[in-house]
Amino acid sequence: MSPIPLMQIVLDTILFFGLSSDDVVQPDDAVKQLEAIAAEIRKLPLSEKQEFFQFVNVVANSEDKEKANSERVAFMRQIGENLGIAD
Repeated sequence: MSPIPLMQIVLDTILFFGLSSDDVVQPDDAVKQLEAIAAEIRKLPLSEKQEFFQFVNVVANSEDKEKANSERVAFMRQIGENLGIAD
């Protein structure tokens, strides 16, 4: 089974909580959820973390080429720092 669908779900969830406005998601709730996701990512073996970050980079590059939402692309490019899990 390919891990790509699960990585896409995790990425979409991170982007939802990280980029939604305050009237869509309560900021405190968004932070709690992002912290919980980051804690689980920290538990992954290094190779799986690297695979996830590589996947995020591929998605960011693809969306950048398509001239997609620049805020999403910028967030993805800094996802490790945004979640406090940068290598």
